[in-house]
Amino acid sequence: MLAGNELQSLLDAIGFDPYLGVYHQPDYGRPSLALDLLEEFRAPLVDRLSATLLNSRTLQRDDFVSTPEGGIELRREAMKRYFAAYEKELTAPMSLAEGELSFRQVFRRQAERLIHAFMDNAQYEPFQLPC
Repeated sequence: MLAGNELQSLLDAIGFDPYLGVYHQPDYGRPSLALDLLEEFRAPLVDRLSATLLNSRTLQRDDFVSTPEGGIELRREAMKRYFAAYEKELTAPMSLAEGELSFRQVFRRQAERLIHAFMDNAQYEPFQLPC
């Protein structure tokens, strides 16, 4: 949920209430608007990064441990590798129609598009990773 936390902080910093969403219903403690914005980054950032780390064997089966609650967590050393890869992915420039932007810059752009959509009753343009 690293990207979700980053989006939540960004939305809060620019004046949105990240707990009042459009698609995700408000629920106690759930940052619904941040989750709404996260949806467009789930496949191109979160899923793609996870698949890359598994396919490149940066993360392997023994890097994961089961929890007593029935979940699965990364071991501490694996988490360090994941955090480093996540930060690298978030700051790496990618070629978009408007030029070279990182995911972190795109987060900000999408939040600004959200402001424009709400304030000016404009159509919101979601992020799509170029093919």
